[in-house]
Amino acid sequence: MEINWSNYKWESGQPWGTIHPDKTIQWYDPSAIVENSDGSLTFKTHYNPKYFDHLGVTSPIGIGLMTSSERFGYGTFEIDAKLPKGKQLWPAFWMYPTEGEYREIDIFEAYSNNCGNYLNFYINNIFSLWKIETNLHIKNEDDSWGSRGPKSKFFTWKNPAKNFNNYKLVWTPDELSIYYNDKLVRSADSDYVDACRDYKFRVLINNALRNDADITSSHKTSEFVVERFRYTPL
Repeated sequence: MEINWSNYKWESGQPWGTIHPDKTIQWYDPSAIVENSDGSLTFKTHYNPKYFDHLGVTSPIGIGLMTSSERFGYGTFEIDAKLPKGKQLWPAFWMYPTEGEYREIDIFEAYSNNCGNYLNFYINNIFSLWKIETNLHIKNEDDSWGSRGPKSKFFTWKNPAKNFNNYKLVWTPDELSIYYNDKLVRSADSDYVDACRDYKFRVLINNALRNDADITSSHKTSEFVVERFRYTPL
């Protein structure tokens, strides 16, 4: 399914298919992406079983995930979003190239807990009130899958499941920085910035379930609302 939104074209699902062979509890369901009257999009998780013959499995939960048709270069990428309410959810705003060696920029990945919220307060990390993280991925020299490690420094009194917050990446030839509500939460090291040089990235936005989610037919529909996507070229 093709989606026209925020002046760009998007595709429902991943370029390579509609289900991840190692995460079959959910599949990329076009009906889980809904355009609202105000121009925003809602990305759902809902009980909608679908059988995948090539895997021999029935995936119980349909999720909203879309990928930009366009490949973007340097610039600023941002969304205003209200996270979904519910247990064991995994909404995200991220990017990866479709040519060349794999890199992945997770502008945010949010993880709701078993109480259905994103609270993540620890006395030794007062700048991480919410379980909303950035991450950077790249292949290691031995071709194994590498992560630069998640970082969570999101402190705001605006509950991200009740209020819209701004999530932004600034990417230039010399900088790769992530901001939440215009507050810097992460800057990539120079090696990672160099590794992304001259690549073109596709943008993905999705609702999803955590890998350890407890799936039953009583799964309650969740709604991840994104007001807009904006790209400002360098």
